[in-house]
Amino acid sequence: MSTLSHILEHQIIAIVRGVAPANVLPMAKAMYAGGIRLLEVTMNSEAPLEVISEVSATMGDKMIIGAGTVLDAATARQAAAAGARFILSPILDPEMIATARELGVVSIPGRIRLQRFTPPINRERI
Repeated sequence: MSTLSHILEHQIIAIVRGVAPANVLPMAKAMYAGGIRLLEVTMNSEAPLEVISEVSATMGDKMIIGAGTVLDAATARQAAAAGARFILSPILDPEMIATARELGVVSIPGRIRLQRFTPPINRERI
């Protein structure tokens, strides 16, 4: 089953933000036991690429792991390389969407363009 098919079937994406990296895998296992099949690790969490890699490798196809709060194409590439199968973003960035498509991962963009609506100083805090 494709990643998009999993997302459409299960519909609920659990979000892990700000959790200590050592605690994410046990949380993912508990969520899986409770019926969650989709997990997003936000890129503004501690060591997100390592967490995505560990959880993806351990959970395999039982749980689809993605990256959230992705703000650019370079981060999308890093997340996909770590094992993310979907990219979720609060912004609409055509380059990031094209990169996700090129890498074969699902892109779930937001509706705003970061450059238009947030001052440069705040972009790193999202």
